[in-house]
Amino acid sequence: MDYQMLERLLSEMRQTSNDLAKARAEKEYLLRFLPSKKAMLMSDAQYHGINTAVMQEAYALRDNEYLELLKGYKIAVEREQFLYYQFKIIQSEIDMRRSISARQRFEFEVYSCSQTHVDHEGERFHVKGKKIEKPSSCWGSF
Repeated sequence: MDYQMLERLLSEMRQTSNDLAKARAEKEYLLRFLPSKKAMLMSDAQYHGINTAVMQEAYALRDNEYLELLKGYKIAVEREQFLYYQFKIIQSEIDMRRSISARQRFEFEVYSCSQTHVDHEGERFHVKGKKIEKPSSCWGSF
């Protein structure tokens, strides 16, 4: 993997993780604020003469402010999930490129050791011109 590609992917990963953290914080805030807003609206309902808890809850749950908060929560969840999977895609791309690089290094090592032979006792040796030696860099490839 070339350095510029790796740096670009890591930069994207940093930005995405930052955006993801903000999206999670927004989602958590809305999740924790919804019950508070419901309680405030139920209190408003009681102020307006609605005395039963069931009617106060119905009043709160159909209030426009509460419904807007629910829409905001839905958007926050969608954004968080989008960023999470975008982060995973970047991770997968890095892993894929790392695997390709490892495969290329392995193929190069195998290719460079193509002159390695095995004698009748199973010992590996490398023929370089008229010189015979054990292939130290190729030893672990077989």
